[in-house]
Amino acid sequence: MKERNNIIICLLVVLAFCSCNNKYYDPDELIEIDYAGASDTLKGEQLNTQFGVVSKLYFVDTYLIGLTSQASRFFEVYRPDYDTCVTCFGEYGRSRNDFVDAPYEAFVRASKSGIELCVADGGARITKVIDLERSYQKSKTVVKSVIKRPSSICGYEYHVIQKSEKDYAFYKELSYHDSRDHIYFTPSIGFNKQGEETVYDIYPKILPIDDYEILSAAYAGDIEVRPDLAKCVLVHLFIDQIDIVDLNEQHVTGVRGKGAYDFEYFTTIKDASLVAESLKAFNVNASVTDNYIFQLKSDMTIKEMMEIEVNEHIPYHSTVVVSDWEGKVLRSFVINEVLRAIAYDEKSEFLYGVDNYGCLFRYKVSLK
Repeated sequence: MKERNNIIICLLVVLAFCSCNNKYYDPDELIEIDYAGASDTLKGEQLNTQFGVVSKLYFVDTYLIGLTSQASRFFEVYRPDYDTCVTCFGEYGRSRNDFVDAPYEAFVRASKSGIELCVADGGARITKVIDLERSYQKSKTVVKSVIKRPSSICGYEYHVIQKSEKDYAFYKELSYHDSRDHIYFTPSIGFNKQGEETVYDIYPKILPIDDYEILSAAYAGDIEVRPDLAKCVLVHLFIDQIDIVDLNEQHVTGVRGKGAYDFEYFTTIKDASLVAESLKAFNVNASVTDNYIFQLKSDMTIKEMMEIEVNEHIPYHSTVVVSDWEGKVLRSFVINEVLRAIAYDEKSEFLYGVDNYGCLFRYKVSLK
């Protein structure tokens, strides 16, 4: 009986340990990846074209699309095989083909009638579906349709992946009702199929942090959606981690660098003034295709990255890690240019990148 009691106690200890580990982050599966050093250095060519200050790049069909915050040119489009200049469209306004808000992201989807850009607008209460080819030809935004979002997913904290009007998924960022009361709500992932909504709480419990700047850094991330809208990846900015989300199976796989700090590390930062020197900008940008996830990575702190942006003479390089949609690392390499956004074309096997000054580079990356 004494031996049986000891076994029960051991089991309880193990369960308590697992419960403690999962109270702040609880995916369906968590795997650790040993990111080996980059195998080689890729030399690219600078193309004879110029982008603006791009926050995101997308490559679809023959179009390289840059997303900016510049009025009158929110979208910059370049076709490497056909053009030597960039075509721009997208500006502020109240008409159907204008934007009340500067677009902060776009999800690309293919339909029977062509390639579409889905962009939030109007306080993120609607999704505008843009005809990419016609907008490119006219150098002016051409909106095909406008989808009104349900009230439950309105607001800038929602990133909505619109498969159809009644079939969508969303990622909700860290949020609050009133920042003065220090009551915050963890990010979540939601799925809606024909009116039936399921919310996946990947973060069961909020981190015990009162300072919003530290808390928002803990949950800071970006979302990239596979072109077929079957999967997406949540890319954490200040944790060496990504979350691969199967939008059909509603399954989340966490992929974390071996030995990397986790969410609880942020509770050790005692003051917001220490964030810039305490956190590394692990994932600067990301891009996805049907088969691959590309991460533009760094091993520098936020403070060091900020210094590079204002001083081009500081030595620096970019590291790119390529994984499949199961989280397996396929390749890693070093790039000498300081890139801020990347996109990959599977057909030509070219990786495109834009630096802080809008210069466009491309690199041959064979993965097959």
